[in-house]
Amino acid sequence: MKQFAICAGVMCVWVAGWAQAGEFLEEKGVALGRIDALSYFSPDQRLIYGDQQRSVTYKGAKFYFVTNSHAEAFKSDPEHFAPQFGGYDALAASQGNRVPANPRVFAIQDGRLYLFSDRESLRRWKEQIAANIERANQTWLTLASAIPGGAQ
Repeated sequence: MKQFAICAGVMCVWVAGWAQAGEFLEEKGVALGRIDALSYFSPDQRLIYGDQQRSVTYKGAKFYFVTNSHAEAFKSDPEHFAPQFGGYDALAASQGNRVPANPRVFAIQDGRLYLFSDRESLRRWKEQIAANIERANQTWLTLASAIPGGAQ
């Protein structure tokens, strides 16, 4: 029981910095914790922080980019680059739950970005990727409708 209480306390502190704006989870007013969405799709998947001078607003959420070309690429196909399930944990979404994700724990599957709260969630998601995506797609509209402002 003590371990849960400690975990719950840590989770509450971590979650406190995140908020919903538009249709994506944001930290300090920026989706993906300021990480350039296109950096997830680079060959080395080295995550790079964007800056506010190169920001794009999509579905009410602000995304930052490293270069103007990244911002333009995102604008041309935002559905491809934006995180699935509003930036929430994809495994949790497949289980009918809305859990904030850590933007540094991710997977690219079939050209889509999926985020997870931690490495254990990612590991479990990988055990049944197709089934988890299908379940999350089915539950997400209901989960998203419970978020003020809706979600994707």
